[in-house]
Amino acid sequence: MAFNNKYHLTLEQELPDKFATVIQPFWRKHAEINHFSGVDGVSISYASLCQGHPKALVLVPGRIESYLKYQELAFDLSQQGYDIFIIDHRGQGYSGRMTQDPQHGFVDSFDDYVNDFALWLDLLPLEQYTQRHLIAHSMGATIASLYLTLHHDRFDKAALCSPMFDINLGPFRPQMALSITAASIKSRTMMGWSTQYAPGQGPYQNRPFANNDLSQSESRYHFFRQLYESHPEIKVGGATHQWVNQAIQAADRAITQASQIRTPLLVLQAAKDRVVNAPGQDQFCRNLLQAGNPCFDEEPIVIGHAQHELLNERDKYRVPSLNYILDFFQ
Repeated sequence: MAFNNKYHLTLEQELPDKFATVIQPFWRKHAEINHFSGVDGVSISYASLCQGHPKALVLVPGRIESYLKYQELAFDLSQQGYDIFIIDHRGQGYSGRMTQDPQHGFVDSFDDYVNDFALWLDLLPLEQYTQRHLIAHSMGATIASLYLTLHHDRFDKAALCSPMFDINLGPFRPQMALSITAASIKSRTMMGWSTQYAPGQGPYQNRPFANNDLSQSESRYHFFRQLYESHPEIKVGGATHQWVNQAIQAADRAITQASQIRTPLLVLQAAKDRVVNAPGQDQFCRNLLQAGNPCFDEEPIVIGHAQHELLNERDKYRVPSLNYILDFFQ
């Protein structure tokens, strides 16, 4: 696939040298790390990269991710005239944990993510910018969507990448998985079952590139894994019963409440996604269309042959994805 790198984005072949000589020094110079008290007093960490640009861009990561993983993207977007803000969701990155095992993928209520996000945005000086845009990935897109149903004027435009509206649960249908996790949590609450790993889940694993479902970019995938080995405190493992239960319900709410969103949206869909399913994204856009606020092109933009992490994929998928986003933000 040929692509036009019209925004001069970082390319895979230059990434090793460029990260060491340009991107990492940029991050160390400009990234200001702060914390605030989220729901129930959980410490929430976030990074701000401000250089006096006229535009603001909020990045909302997916499950298990930290702002450290977004250094390449933050650099590329800063070159487009944006000040960048990135949050570490509760239970991951450098934010506080809610269970004794720091690797548990746990949340008590999915609304805690959304309310943390709202508290964070209230701390940011977004009003001083001429444009305010948002990019959200996977679980981050679910969080952002639920936030946008209630807050219509905070962002000028938003891009949702591989949004988690329909989780790939393997042989389980969502309602079946919801019933199983709810029954497990209810019947075994005294044993702390809600904080235990769901079936097929477990502690963090450094999966070989050949066996991964996230990205086909070997260089970007290895960078992500090496980053977590260098910073083991940000490792997060599989999802717990409670997280699965809450995430299924939140994904369904994001679809059914899409009609309440007023912010112009772009939805990007990865054609070879094995983490989330396309039908949920399709229905989300149909609901927007029926409500009179169609997403760009009235349906998801499909990035052919791409895997789940569009922003961490091979150049031939990442560059077109970011071209769509940056064009949309014009």
